[in-house]
Amino acid sequence: MESSQSAYQTISQATNKAVLIACLAVSVFFVLLRIVARWYKLHRIPLEAEDLSLYFALVAFAAMCALCLLAMPPLYDALAVANGENAPDANLNSALVSMLKKFFAVQLFFWLTLWAVKASLLLMIKTLTTGLPLYTKLWWSVMVFVVLTYLACVLTQIESCANFKEWFTADACSTARDSRAKAISLWFALGVDLLTDLMIMAIPIRLLWGLQKSIPEKLSLGTVFSVGLITMVVAIIRAVSLKANASGGQISAEWLILWAGIEGVVAILVGCLPAFAVFLRKRVTAARGSKVLPQSPLNLPTHPQSDKPRVSGDRRADNPPTRNIDAGPVEMDGQARSLSDGAEN
Repeated sequence: MESSQSAYQTISQATNKAVLIACLAVSVFFVLLRIVARWYKLHRIPLEAEDLSLYFALVAFAAMCALCLLAMPPLYDALAVANGENAPDANLNSALVSMLKKFFAVQLFFWLTLWAVKASLLLMIKTLTTGLPLYTKLWWSVMVFVVLTYLACVLTQIESCANFKEWFTADACSTARDSRAKAISLWFALGVDLLTDLMIMAIPIRLLWGLQKSIPEKLSLGTVFSVGLITMVVAIIRAVSLKANASGGQISAEWLILWAGIEGVVAILVGCLPAFAVFLRKRVTAARGSKVLPQSPLNLPTHPQSDKPRVSGDRRADNPPTRNIDAGPVEMDGQARSLSDGAEN
């Protein structure tokens, strides 16, 4: 590594350590806030599938941060030797092998963190599809695709070296073929990351579009379901930054650590934000005040009605039941509750 490149690429060990610890602390803090918000809503400890998936994401992120912290001392020792700042140590080679194993696991836990958050968001919107066969099939298709893309990311990482053993060999996995494979792995992971986020957001936003709700209500609910845009922006910045700071096709380990911490914490924050929708709905209700008419559009069915005269008042129960999106069980924090009720309570 040339000294000019090293000066451009290197992030100090103290900086990376501080960033990782701060990111982990922020993640734990927001998950705890989410637990409080969910407890406020459910009046019990949140242990739904979406909650467990997010807790798993936090555990994976904590494991990733721990591995990064353990891998940093030998990494920076090797950089100091490469830059002529320190003399080679007798144990340097064995330390590098241990470091490479940790970095291999770091990437797996990094993707596991992101994909666990995706699963949490998918499980959160699962109740949107209740009673809607087409959307239920769409939901399952997206879930299967999310799982397969994670496995594909792992496979592309393994194939980044011509020989798997070279992953754990110092100064190996550095041929032109390996550099191309690493670039492919980086951009493939970015592509499927963005694609899965778009697919996850498309399900609730499409349903929301057909609801007979006021514009402010649609905007507030749409904002909750569009939080994935935040991770998409960060993912793009991360990939571009890693590519820009690559040396000879080799991704900078210092920048890899930095961005793993940043994107991991952003993903967990995005997974936590929808749980705070209960407070957003309170604000929307307060803003609407007494403007809701006795027969509110929120209570009108979405699907076209037959030509049969409409029965008003309590006699609406005499009509044949009509399935409509607005009356379907929709709870943004995972509970079986209608979207209309959620916006008003």
